[in-house]
Amino acid sequence: TGASSAVSGLSLGASFDLRQMFNLEDVVGLVPGGSDASATSWAPGFGLNLDYKGGRMFSLGLEGGYSSMDTELRLPEGLQIGDLRYYELGGNVKVGPPDDGQGIWPYVTFGLYATWNKADFTLGNQTQYVLHKTRRDAIGAGFDHPLKPNVDLRVEGRYSSTFEDDDADEHFNWKLGAILKF
Repeated sequence: TGASSAVSGLSLGASFDLRQMFNLEDVVGLVPGGSDASATSWAPGFGLNLDYKGGRMFSLGLEGGYSSMDTELRLPEGLQIGDLRYYELGGNVKVGPPDDGQGIWPYVTFGLYATWNKADFTLGNQTQYVLHKTRRDAIGAGFDHPLKPNVDLRVEGRYSSTFEDDDADEHFNWKLGAILKF
């Protein structure tokens, strides 16, 4: 039972997240009367996760994430600047080959997330606050690598989308984090 108990149980983790946004600039450019749209394509942030590894081949997790982005759009009235904050909260499942608790555990992951974009747009001396909510689906792959008996390194890449044409938040989420196992 030594190897089996070493791979089952709860873990808590934190990660540096880097979101590679695909369509944010294109969607900003759809604003009527706007031109010269620009937007963050690489958005730094962080993530937190709580995982339960129920056996040697799967894990169930809850996770949250935050990233920050910037946009600019030229309108006839002047330059509009937007600061966007991206939040996500959801669940995932990870499935991989049997884990003996001694080495790297590669996995594929599938997730469902609720996301919120909170934005403050400024044009001259006027500010407009916008909140956009959506559900996102994700698929990815990664691995956990043991660093110490109760600490793993997690590396993960995940594609996330609403699968709608004008999805400003379609992205790859690259993660590098530490997992503390209990």
